Amino acid sequence: MSIPAAQLKKLLVEPNFVREDQLSFAEHEAKGNNTTIEEALVTHGFIADVHLGQIIANFLEMSFVDESREKVADDILRIIPDRVAKAQKMIAYKEDGDALCVATSHPENYDFIKLLEKKTGKKVNIAYATPTSIREGLKFYEKNLSEKVQCLIDDLQSNPENEDNVVKLVNHFIEYACDHGASDIHIEPLEKDVSLRYRIDGVLHEVATYPRRFHDQIVFRVKILA
Repeated sequence: MSIPAAQLKKLLVEPNFVREDQLSFAEHEAKGNNTTIEEALVTHGFIADVHLGQIIANFLEMSFVDESREKVADDILRIIPDRVAKAQKMIAYKEDGDALCVATSHPENYDFIKLLEKKTGKKVNIAYATPTSIREGLKFYEKNLSEKVQCLIDDLQSNPENEDNVVKLVNHFIEYACDHGASDIHIEPLEKDVSLRYRIDGVLHEVATYPRRFHDQIVFRVKILA
């Protein structure tokens, strides 16, 4: 939900948080770049993202969360798969008793919130997060894969005969592809490492690397699955 320019003027210009010409410039940029006025204001340094988020959250009478600074457990993050989180602009970031806490820049998304409550069996508590914060928070999905790969590689280096770690690695590779809607998984051996890349929306993204000496074990596991 992008706050209309007229409302942002009341929230930001009248209290002198930003100038009127800065808001007008951001509005023009947002239209030209298919983004939000809020993101344009932050990108050009007219206002800090955290400050903007708190102002909008107060206006909406909601709590505010900065998703770029939240440390989210992987099991909580995966309650909303990456592809869905991107589409709905919503990230689960913690559980509070019988409630699931989510951050979103689209708090009016009532249908999805009801669906999430039905899926989890929990009450969903919503906090406002800016579009910029949500975009940064979505990067945790990629970070978590890299951290998992590194952890499993460390275990594999300590115990090269542990085939369970190879199985887990390949499972993570495939789960990540499914969550991100990838059309291809590229496992490419380089001089010293192996690059793990995914083709998402026609573009290849490298999300992890691992030592080349484990390449044959990974390929063997893929062949078994095939």
